[in-house]
Amino acid sequence: MPPVAVSRITQGMDLYLQVLEQTRYTSTIALTHYFVDAQQGLLAYPDLRLRIYYDALQAEVIGQSFRFENSDLPTCSNPAHSSLQFRWRVNRFLFKWLSFCVQQGHSFVVDREFQQNCLLTEDIKMPLKDHALPINLFQ
Repeated sequence: MPPVAVSRITQGMDLYLQVLEQTRYTSTIALTHYFVDAQQGLLAYPDLRLRIYYDALQAEVIGQSFRFENSDLPTCSNPAHSSLQFRWRVNRFLFKWLSFCVQQGHSFVVDREFQQNCLLTEDIKMPLKDHALPINLFQ
């Protein structure tokens, strides 16, 4: 996987992926859509950091960043949010969001026979990565 990629579909928002760290058994990525807001400019939503475990074939949310407050996702303003219930809720959101993205035709696989999207991997700019403040969910 290249360090930055964009999955572009004809009838939906672009999906941005940025590889933050790669090891033999895991990868940490940032995944988001960018929306234009009249009051706040460009918004990354949802802006999630994910850890992918290759051996278990699983992914989990390890962080989130938001530039605005009216989010549907739970935030880390309460110390009790490090609980198992909070982790379950945010990872359930990840499951639903990724399912939605796949139904729309998003993919970061380059060699697909019936590719429904355009995968961009060169000269990609992540618009808000310099401005967003990362929030670690479970520290």
